[in-house]
Amino acid sequence: MSALFITLESPVLTDIAVAWPGAAEVWPREPGDLYAGEPIVVVAKTHASDGMVTITGRRAGAPWTARVPLSASASEPGIGVLWARAKIEALSDAQKGGEPEAAARNGIVEVALAHHLVSKYTSLVAVDVTPTAPPGAIPATTALPTNLPEGWSYDAVFGAPQTATPATLNFLLGTMLLVLAVIARSSATRRLPARGR
Repeated sequence: MSALFITLESPVLTDIAVAWPGAAEVWPREPGDLYAGEPIVVVAKTHASDGMVTITGRRAGAPWTARVPLSASASEPGIGVLWARAKIEALSDAQKGGEPEAAARNGIVEVALAHHLVSKYTSLVAVDVTPTAPPGAIPATTALPTNLPEGWSYDAVFGAPQTATPATLNFLLGTMLLVLAVIARSSATRRLPARGR
């Protein structure tokens, strides 16, 4: 921890600003301070192909400036993804800082979908469309036999329900109660006297 505190107490370069030729969308917008052994990565989306990128800051309290030709920058396919990740991270940080969720969400979704990135609001689904059957084959649906897990019984899973009282005894008791109910009902109707009108 002491080494970390020493590094944080003595930044190499502070108040860093990067000026790009022409219009550029830069992420992160504020690069922060530069510490010894730690890089600062700034990614920009610009239509300018030449000119000078001016980097300014303060070193040991004195002004510091460097100029880098834009032609020396890299334009590989991965740079676009790096820029998109930086923008998503900046929009997420702005949302934590109090920016309305709807504005940040729309920006994150738009960038993530355009660059095929996973974010807080987007995910990717891989769909394999490679054909596995020979051309002209007619597909058929078939149930494949499977084994039950070890220790399971087929009758316990797919057989008749296991209860405390046998099902046959329940059936007999139910039948006897129905017969008794019919007998009681018929004898009760016989005992009632017929009423005249």
